[in-house]
Formats: sequence, C-alpha cells, structure tokens
Amino acid sequence: MKTPPATLFLGTGLALCLAVTASAPWTIQAPGKLAPLREWTLVRDADGQLVSTLRNNLSGQLEHFEVFGVERGDHLSVDLRPVGRLGARVSAGDTLGAVHSAALERQRVRLEGAVASALAELEVYASGEKEPEVQAARLEVARRRAQQTWGQQELARLEGLWRRQLAADAEVDRARTALEVDQLQLQEATARLEVASTGAKGQELAWRSARVQGLREELALLEEGLKNNAIHTPLGGRLVELASADTLLAVHDTTAYLATLPIPWGERAELDPQGSVEITAEGLQGVLTGRIVQVEPLVHMAGGRPYVAVKALIESGISPLGPGLVVQGAAPSRPAALWGYLRRFF
Repeated sequence: MKTPPATLFLGTGLALCLAVTASAPWTIQAPGKLAPLREWTLVRDADGQLVSTLRNNLSGQLEHFEVFGVERGDHLSVDLRPVGRLGARVSAGDTLGAVHSAALERQRVRLEGAVASALAELEVYASGEKEPEVQAARLEVARRRAQQTWGQQELARLEGLWRRQLAADAEVDRARTALEVDQLQLQEATARLEVASTGAKGQELAWRSARVQGLREELALLEEGLKNNAIHTPLGGRLVELASADTLLAVHDTTAYLATLPIPWGERAELDPQGSVEITAEGLQGVLTGRIVQVEPLVHMAGGRPYVAVKALIESGISPLGPGLVVQGAAPSRPAALWGYLRRFF
C-alpha cells in the first residue's frame, strides 16, 4: 500500500520540526585526575631551610606558611615521631617531629655559661676575696687556660680530618662546643682572680645584677624558641609518600577530593557549570558523583589543542579513592536542539 504524498510530506515536516526544536542533553567525556581538596607538605629547600605549607587545591592559595630558618654553616636534624609513619591518620595540631639546630644548641650552651660567669662575678664583687682564695683562683685560671689550649688543638686536628673527609660533622660540632665551654669557664676563673681582695660599689653591683637578669631572660627566650621547633601539622588527614626527595612529610585531606577534567575549548560553551560529573575508574565499584565547583578561565594547551580545566568536588563515597588516581568523567551539557546534538557527529 503506497503512502499518500501528502502524508509523506507531513511526516517529513514533523521530523524536521523535531530535529530543529526538540532538545536533547548529552555528556562531555574527558579523562581526569584526583587530588585532595587540601594538602600540607614539609619541604627542605635549596638553602637548607624547612618550609611548611598548607595548600587549598580548589582556590590554589596557601592557607598556612611557616619557615624553620637555618643560619649559614648550621646543621639541622629532623626527628620524626612514631606517629609519622606513612599511611597513618593524624589530626590537626598533632606533633609529627622536631627540628634540632646545632647553632641554637651552641648558643644555648654559650648563654648558660655566660649566666654562670655573670653570677660568679656578682658574688665576688659582693663579697670580696681572701688571700688563700686568691691563690686558688690563680691555680684555677692556669688549669682552665691549659684546658682551653688542649681544646684548640683538638678542634684544629678534627677540622683537618674533616677537610679530608675523615671526620664527621658531629665530631667537629662537639669539639667546637667543648672549646666554647672551656673559654667561658676560663673567663669565669679570670673574673674571680681579677676581683680578688676587692669590693664593689652599689652602682656596679646593681649593674652586674641587671646583667645577670638580662642574660637569664635571653636564655629563657632561646629555650622557648627551641620548644617551638616542634613540627605540627595544621591539617588532619593521612600521611602519604610523595615522589620528591626534598619532601620530608605530606598530609592529604581525606574528607573530599577534586577531580580535574580537561574540557576541549570548543565545547566549553556547551558545558552546564551547575551540573554534576559522573566519575568512574578502574577498580571502583559503581559511579561517583562530583559537583562542578570551578571552570577555570585560563586556556591550557595539550597535544596542540586548547582546553579548559573543570574541577568537580567529590564529598561522598571517597573511601577507596587516592590522590593521583586517573578517572573518567562525564560532564553534563546544557540542553540543546536535537539538530545541534546530531551535528557533533558529522
């Protein structure tokens, strides 16, 4: 039975109308990569300083920044706590280790010796000395001077070995610290001898008492600074290993992940920025959903083709996920005419 021409014409017209006016949603397929919403790292830079940073991967901004400074020639050592093992969960504020500075330790030893020396001088000026005590002070000066001479010779010997790589840095540091202690003890003994059999005026006693107090306050500030050299994480999450030899510690936020998808530049206008991305990956059960939170305005190039980066926030079903995981994303498009949809394939 033949179809009447009028009917055929009418059917063709209706099909064309549907193709032009009907709308059909589709998805924009793109591979992507996961990253934690926030991450904290402790890195040793080229100058030997330890730098602590907390980065927000959505905004790209640093939320926290701290530098553990080091003087030229100083030696830093980092001790990690047992909680600092890879894969462990940590809470914000946890202590993961401590930084030890040889220069600060030497400064503490010098200040302790200076306080002791100043106290001894104050006592001598306040009480005076008897003749037997003068003789004892002379003998003490001679003994301390001989000890200092031996310390100088030992330091010179170790430095010579160190230059030939036959002595460790720690041995040289210990010898240098021991010599500094010997010098302070010699100064203390010399001060006792110089003020033998003398008294002191009230103004001088007050000045020496104030000097003792000032040295004690300086020592207290230094000891407080040594306590502050503990390494605290400002972020709760999981300790992870990074492929950089300069990164000592890293903590990733495990409450949310970002999937970054490269959307071709020519399809950016078709993307629905208020929609949700369906995320799949090898080894994942089912489909995860990520809410589009950012479409970067900056255009990138890959393989000679322009694209824009779309970031989707995944806040549920994230227990099997891990940073760096390659995923497949299906981003929603704006509803478009069926004819426009069909033109994508021709």
